[in-house]
Amino acid sequence: MLNQTTEWAGPQDFVKNAAHELRTPVSAISSAIEVLQSGAKDDRDQRDRFLEHIERNTARLERLLDALLILARLQSGDEQPAVSRVPVEPILQQVMEGVTPHLGVSLEIEAPRDLEVATNPRVLEQLLANLVANAAQHTDSGSIALVASKNDGHIAIEVRDTGHGVKPSDQALIARELARHDAPEVEGLGIGLTIVREAIRALGGEVEIGPRTGGGTTARVVLPVARDSS
Repeated sequence: MLNQTTEWAGPQDFVKNAAHELRTPVSAISSAIEVLQSGAKDDRDQRDRFLEHIERNTARLERLLDALLILARLQSGDEQPAVSRVPVEPILQQVMEGVTPHLGVSLEIEAPRDLEVATNPRVLEQLLANLVANAAQHTDSGSIALVASKNDGHIAIEVRDTGHGVKPSDQALIARELARHDAPEVEGLGIGLTIVREAIRALGGEVEIGPRTGGGTTARVVLPVARDSS
């Protein structure tokens, strides 16, 4: 998961990684358009398939751009996200709708319908989207699950996967870097870890990433539960 390498990159590498992540969906869209223009548009099934491909990658591009804007605002300190009472399940549904897992990997959601959290929905969705996208990248078989529960005045949302897992030697390093205010970006992970770190800090929550019993990784996000207005 978030520990595929222990080499750290500076600001220039962060820009390079961000540009690489933006280039991926742009290249996919460009390739699909070329195929359509070369004749696939005349075949209804082919046309629909490539249009769906374009739609999916356009949505990914929009999410990446949103992430960069959120990150810029959070890091500048000029704008803090407005917090409100938000139902959890619809956010989890939106996150999973944006995931394209490897063939055969199932997506699961477990959350009480009446569960609500005190958060900014846009920032929380982007935070979870980055964790789930990373899980999808490193899970070749099995499942990815978003599981939400309430405990002791807090809401816990876990991203559980059956992927490659976290190396024991890297677990403490990940925890330390997530907690630092001046932590550099992890090479090879694009903008994901920085967004997770800054988003959870802005929301006043906590995040832990570690191995699952039996294999895979769990990323656990803890946020305040929504209080009754009364």
